[in-house]
Amino acid sequence: MSFCCGSDMLLTIAHLNLEETAMLNVPVLFCLACERMAIHPDVEFEFQMLKEYARGDRAGEVDLQPYVNPKARETLYNPANHAEYLRMEHVVKEQIDRALELYSMAQSTGDLVWKEELVERLAALNQKSSRKAKP
Repeated sequence: MSFCCGSDMLLTIAHLNLEETAMLNVPVLFCLACERMAIHPDVEFEFQMLKEYARGDRAGEVDLQPYVNPKARETLYNPANHAEYLRMEHVVKEQIDRALELYSMAQSTGDLVWKEELVERLAALNQKSSRKAKP
């Protein structure tokens, strides 16, 4: 797991459109709070190499999965590790709890900038929590 804006980033598999090429089965990390997305570090090299190959070959579609080393593939492509497999309500609640703990720490240190960042993150997470709660 990686971190973004102090929040956990979650693993998922994405299909990315890169100019004229669709890259399939790309492990990415995304942040629920700020919605930032990043290629998983374990496949960054393979992703960049395949992207350049596809661009040079003018491939319309390429699948990253076969180019990922088998050990990383076992973990990254296991559905039990993906955000879709997790109960998102639980994940959002857990991230809200962590942000509240950090807010308490920021308040005790008197760090106003950190407190403001945490208030923004809590607002974003609260919106996600509210959207999930509606039928």
